[in-house]
Amino acid sequence: MLALFFKSCFTKLEAQKAKGKIMRCTQATLEALNIFGECPTYGTGVIEALKKHKKEFRVVEDHAKTLRSFVRENEIGSFYLTVAGHAIACVNGTLTDTTERGADCRRVLAVIQIIEPYVSN
Repeated sequence: MLALFFKSCFTKLEAQKAKGKIMRCTQATLEALNIFGECPTYGTGVIEALKKHKKEFRVVEDHAKTLRSFVRENEIGSFYLTVAGHAIACVNGTLTDTTERGADCRRVLAVIQIIEPYVSN
């Protein structure tokens, strides 16, 4: 059961490491959310990058307390998460985490949900 929970979430990071390209957690997180060429080094820089790339977003006030519970509760959607001193993306239940620790008990401090436009078939 827990194996489903700890999905392999490092494919993009593994590919970058194979190319010898290591990046900051903020940049890796934004790239997982399809925002390229940005690496803010200050708090509001992420919001500015989202606006610059015309991404619709909302700050989630009521969110899970740990990464493990957040992934369990959010299998669909794109999220920018912060934990102590670190940024992580969660896209459809898969984490992009440069520490490669996965969905553990780190406390989620802030959540920004990226609102994807609805596309009808």
